[in-house]
Amino acid sequence: MSAKPQAPFKVLNDAQIHINQLQKKPRETLTPIDKKVLKAGMLSDNWDRIAKLAIQGDASKAYSLAMSAGSDDLYLLRLFLLTGPTVLSELPHELASKALRRLNKINRSNWLLQQ
Repeated sequence: MSAKPQAPFKVLNDAQIHINQLQKKPRETLTPIDKKVLKAGMLSDNWDRIAKLAIQGDASKAYSLAMSAGSDDLYLLRLFLLTGPTVLSELPHELASKALRRLNKINRSNWLLQQ
């Protein structure tokens, strides 16, 4: 009789443990720094999902998630760097057009000069 394979476990680092603890606290008891840490953790989780989709070859879902409401423009820029510009030809026409328009808007905003 073979042993049942064990489910892989996730190793949490100190930052992830801290974020997990913050998520359990009532929102009104969080300090401003705690709120920023929690937001940064959620943003990191979003990027992890986007990158995983791109690496798995599902560029369409990755670009859709990167351009969804509430997503930071930085996700789209990072995804574009990760996948390269040739992947846009593999996306549905409407999604590729939307991505290019958004990238163009970011480029015209001179956001680097505002830093």
